[in-house]
Amino acid sequence: MIISWRLQGLDKEGNEVRITPSDMQTHTGDSWSGHPLFGKDLTVEIKRNGGMRSRLSCSGVNKDFTLTKIIYPAFELELTDDVSMFFSESQGVKVGKLKSHEKFIFKPEDPDFIYESRFRSMRFAAIMFKEESLFIGLDDTSTFSKSADLYRDSKNGKLFLDIITPMPLDGKSTQMQPYEILLTSFKGDWYEAAMLYKELLPLERKRLPRKKDLLRDVAIWLWNRDHSSWVIPPAEQLQKDSGVPVALDWYWYHQHPYDTHYPDFYPPREGVEAFTNALSRLRNDHIFSQVYTNGFLWDMENENWNEGGSEGVIKNQQGKEVSTPFNAFMKHEMAYMCGEAKKFHARLIDQIGKIAACGLDGIYVDMIGCATMEFCYNKEHKHAPGGGCYMAAGYRAMLKELHERNPELYISTEDCNETYMDMVDSVISIMSPSGERYGYLPPFEFVPAFSAVHHGSLVLYGSNAHIDGIPPFDTKWPQEGKWKHEEDWNAIAPNQFFVELGRCIIWGQQPMVANLRPEHLTNPALKERYDFICSAAKFYYANRDLLFDGKLLHPGVMECGKTRVEFIVRYIFTEEGTYKVVYRDVPNVLHGVWQNQSGESALIVLNFTDKPQKFHFESAQFNAVDEMLSPREYRRIPLQAK
Repeated sequence: MIISWRLQGLDKEGNEVRITPSDMQTHTGDSWSGHPLFGKDLTVEIKRNGGMRSRLSCSGVNKDFTLTKIIYPAFELELTDDVSMFFSESQGVKVGKLKSHEKFIFKPEDPDFIYESRFRSMRFAAIMFKEESLFIGLDDTSTFSKSADLYRDSKNGKLFLDIITPMPLDGKSTQMQPYEILLTSFKGDWYEAAMLYKELLPLERKRLPRKKDLLRDVAIWLWNRDHSSWVIPPAEQLQKDSGVPVALDWYWYHQHPYDTHYPDFYPPREGVEAFTNALSRLRNDHIFSQVYTNGFLWDMENENWNEGGSEGVIKNQQGKEVSTPFNAFMKHEMAYMCGEAKKFHARLIDQIGKIAACGLDGIYVDMIGCATMEFCYNKEHKHAPGGGCYMAAGYRAMLKELHERNPELYISTEDCNETYMDMVDSVISIMSPSGERYGYLPPFEFVPAFSAVHHGSLVLYGSNAHIDGIPPFDTKWPQEGKWKHEEDWNAIAPNQFFVELGRCIIWGQQPMVANLRPEHLTNPALKERYDFICSAAKFYYANRDLLFDGKLLHPGVMECGKTRVEFIVRYIFTEEGTYKVVYRDVPNVLHGVWQNQSGESALIVLNFTDKPQKFHFESAQFNAVDEMLSPREYRRIPLQAK
């Protein structure tokens, strides 16, 4: 393995330039000096702090060269299937078969590009071999912009991993990586890397303190949408049938079609009085309720765009506003807002205050936890264009003000993250349990690393498990976008629902079912799935000493059969006829090893299949377990230490 560095930047004509160690004129130890184009004073130095820590410094930068990125460390390895990688995205992503896999999906036009990570959830990665692995830690508690690119040179048999730090374009002659890199070897896989991270780079952040924790009493979430007559009755019925508390994450209550007209959500589409009455009904039923807002987007077609949107927008290096038309039917350009967009933040906080006054328990503020890692080059902003920590600083300030103005309101955002975990109560984590829907196909695999590090410090919930396989459709969207014919999706993908819902519980997330409608409750064809929802809720609730309060231990080794599971790749904006069916070989018994605060350890298992399954569990810490599980059965099995 070669560990090196590169600089990227622009020459005085604006052309992209790359500088490597071999381009420098002199080299002594960890220092390289002199460049034939950019002068004898240009110096690059690896500054070390003990045996594991270092960062890259660049000095003597003159007006002929603009430094835009520091790439350090830059790893070069032999391309082999004996190596796998871990990245801190959502719960955690592991990828293998780096040589033999033909084409990776994230840049289909480039079969040698494998993956990009923005370190959205935690501050580490790992290069893992069977014998000895390498831990890569980034000691950055301010959330500076950073990323990692994994790619290969198939022709020459090389694998590359670049840790990339975009630099602020502030004209300074000396620039340094704003955080230290920590490299150390270890033996093991993703779990050992997670424990090393917890030891070497501890982060003492915990969710907002509450006098009475309403979230601990939640047994299951419903992710329901649109009119209250479709949203509320299933929650009430599920709570009655399961006998345990239900929480409601209510989307599409707002006045405008989904993914348009943000940040304007108020008044509700059914009117303030009807909405207030609906929330009162939920509170009387003791059903925790939160509704949707978006914390990152402003619709460029809004009449109020010039009242703060145009000045707060993120711009790219070419000076163009960064936006995406998320709504495939209406194609409104939704602009990304900078951490410095104070008018946007003020408008959103005002909207949330009006919604909360109707009687909410909580508010969901979408995208902040997973999308505020962008780089902004808007020259009208106070921050230097390019890299920095202004995104996290600005959004932390916004969440702080939101909480101060609404101290009783529970706050949730999107996906596992350390950046805001002390500013919110919970995060929705649907990417990990439902990863196949979002393109994470073999050889990519989600693993519960975030739970291993932070369980108990932040409430995680969520999955995209649909009881009938049909995503919801907003009644305010153009109706021609609605599918005319639905297949028997449960016949095409009979196990997807059970796997997605099961992963939640095994990983210590509160389970969630998407789009449970009144008609689902009386459909005989869906009875087995509805019964499974009830049993999942009851099992999670009965085992909160482990799954809410406890800690995730080493997974050990599970020996059991496997089932090839079909997953339907279809989202709310998928055009009719363009869905895909993908496959993953999944162990018949999903498992996690948990320990409660009294020191009692247990194996949590689920047989997601429709047949009895036997298994053998081995652990270096506990005695072996041999059991037989009934179809669709959850079980808690006490473990005895060796």
